[in-house]
Amino acid sequence: MDFGHHENNEFDYNNGTKTLSVTYHGKQNSSMRTVIKYVCSSNYSLHYPENTRNPDVVEVLVQSPCACPNVCQTEDIGPGTIILIILSLSTAVYFMLGCCCLRPVRTMNGIQIIPEENVWCRLCYAFEERKEKKKMKEKCHHQCHIEV
Repeated sequence: MDFGHHENNEFDYNNGTKTLSVTYHGKQNSSMRTVIKYVCSSNYSLHYPENTRNPDVVEVLVQSPCACPNVCQTEDIGPGTIILIILSLSTAVYFMLGCCCLRPVRTMNGIQIIPEENVWCRLCYAFEERKEKKKMKEKCHHQCHIEV
């Protein structure tokens, strides 16, 4: 059974009844169509009234406050959402890179992933060398000023 397609559908809004009607037509050779009526209402309801006058028309009646103009608007993405997205992506990248830098080791309990110690040691030594160079530079600079 063909209830209609999105191509060539018809929209009709009635300001008096605050109703939006959307009509979906069936195949080209078919007189079948579906009419969905969105009614602006404070209640939420969905009805399928029987259409005894024309059996080729399927009617759906939707009552909702969201059918009213400018009532149910989607909110834009705020800064909190952006921060959560960035945090989630950073965490995912951290774990994926961690999996790449970890090596599997077979133990009696099965295969375990152990971090490469050299990676962390290199980072620690790099920071330690910077601190030592900075201290030496400051010490040298301090001694030069005292002698003059």
